[in-house]
Amino acid sequence: MEHDDDLRARFRALANEDSLGAPPLSPTALAARQTGPQRNAWTLTGRLAAVGVGVLSVLTALTLGLVWGANTGYASARVEGQRERSEIVASTIGIAGQLTTLRLELSRTRTELTRRAGQANAVSQASILAASAEVRRMEATVERMELDLAQGRQIGVPVQRSPTSEASMKRALALTCSALALTAPAAPAQQGIPIVDLPPATTKTASTLGLVLDVRETSGGKLIVNDPIRHQMRLLDSTLTTLSVPLDSASGSANSYGFRPLAVVRYLGDSLLTRDPNAQTMLVLGPNGQPVRAIAPPLMDFPVGLPSRGTAFDDKGRMLFGGFPARKPIEVIRAMTVDQMVHAPNDSSPILRADLEARRIDTVAHLTGGGVTRLLGKATENGPVRFTVRPVETIDDWAVLSDGSIAIVRGQDYHIDWIHADGTKHSTTKLPFDWKRLTDEDKQRLIDSTRIAATASMGRAMGAPPRPRADGDGAPGGRGYAPPDQGPARPRAPVEYIPPDLKDLPDYYPAIRQNAAMPDLDGNLWILPTWSAQSKQGELVYDVVNVKGDFRRVRVPLGRSIAGFGRGGVVYLQSGDRASGFYLERTRLPASKPSAK
Repeated sequence: MEHDDDLRARFRALANEDSLGAPPLSPTALAARQTGPQRNAWTLTGRLAAVGVGVLSVLTALTLGLVWGANTGYASARVEGQRERSEIVASTIGIAGQLTTLRLELSRTRTELTRRAGQANAVSQASILAASAEVRRMEATVERMELDLAQGRQIGVPVQRSPTSEASMKRALALTCSALALTAPAAPAQQGIPIVDLPPATTKTASTLGLVLDVRETSGGKLIVNDPIRHQMRLLDSTLTTLSVPLDSASGSANSYGFRPLAVVRYLGDSLLTRDPNAQTMLVLGPNGQPVRAIAPPLMDFPVGLPSRGTAFDDKGRMLFGGFPARKPIEVIRAMTVDQMVHAPNDSSPILRADLEARRIDTVAHLTGGGVTRLLGKATENGPVRFTVRPVETIDDWAVLSDGSIAIVRGQDYHIDWIHADGTKHSTTKLPFDWKRLTDEDKQRLIDSTRIAATASMGRAMGAPPRPRADGDGAPGGRGYAPPDQGPARPRAPVEYIPPDLKDLPDYYPAIRQNAAMPDLDGNLWILPTWSAQSKQGELVYDVVNVKGDFRRVRVPLGRSIAGFGRGGVVYLQSGDRASGFYLERTRLPASKPSAK
């Protein structure tokens, strides 16, 4: 085996994309794990609910994926264009895995509907056949999206460009659930676990935003809203009326948002922290969103700009952020065979803690990661570059609560490890979840789909580099820079996908995906599992737990997702679509008695 050192230097590893760790469908909500023979039982009603939510969730994931790109990348931060190509690759591969799983569930659902149609009476049969026709149309939509991926085109998210597509998805879900109600019992709610319905919003923005990536509440009920589509950060008052635009899309000024989406995280007091990509520093924002001062990041050669999404600060002002697996010595890599590289388990990733005053960094914990694309070199000098990536993996996720505690959600058995602000640790018991079996047939279909999509994406990413646009000098981050998904078509490099074995994939769909955990301002951790039997019509259902182990489920209104939190149970939602824009809404979580876990 011949390794290409130049390629390895250019592509150290391709992004940690949250979608690759996802089970069949995406941000849907969660489920109750049942004991005994019911543990792996997945009723048709629950399956169809999960499929319908999965369709909408995949659309949301596609939107966010195209906006935000991959979560992280292993390419050097000094090579900005290469990092963008790596992000697009990882994002596209992750989307392909989700689409394949979604198509598989739709096929299963249609088969089951056909079987039940033959057993039902005339009235029920007509309803079931109508639902089956809608499922077929949903399958056709998924197939068109997969074809777009295979052909290397930028995906046009149906919810972004065609409101009728979203309506047909919802209509199919409603028809399917109505038909099943005639012939099958609904999935039972797990006893002892409160399910709280989040009330409809009481306040809503008068106009739309491009997308709500972050919502940060500051003093006086004001909000900083991060809109990466329109490249703005808006200051809103308590009525959700825009007061000012502290960071705008206009280039050439000190208050320019920049070309790429930025993360906005809480810093000390009411201040916030974001990134200045041009100066390669971190920018402190005041309560009104105005830049106050710049501070140096803890690591200058970190593969992604800091603060990144998920970055947080503990009660001592120390910065917590996700790191990358330690790179093996080159001698070890050279000694490994292709087979060893393909089947080797993923290395763990650290959670790093930085003291910005003392300029000191330590490791707090380690996470099981996923979504890593491994380059395997060339078999011959003129042969294709070989690579591998797994379509589904069990991963961990983490977040920092408002009291400084670190919550690590373990995907293997869905429990939480807690690291408190004083350094003490404890773990909660396994959270309820309906585990779904991943058969060898399911695994092979995921691998086959990933082979097609990943080969097209990798070949495109390893082709010619991005070209400058005509309206600027082409410097990364500048006004004239064309990212990999824009500009003229690029020739594809010859690549070869080396698939994992079936035994390399998990036997159950994972409970969570990356970025599933988010903290509120009242000491709670909100987790969005991969699916939920408690979703009535496609609503997202969250698991909410605190350090004491108190547990409950919260079902958000249909068509909404959580954008952020305020103090005192305030929840900010966003609704809308990419074509028409998104509204920001505010509601409040009603008081309820959680169960102890």
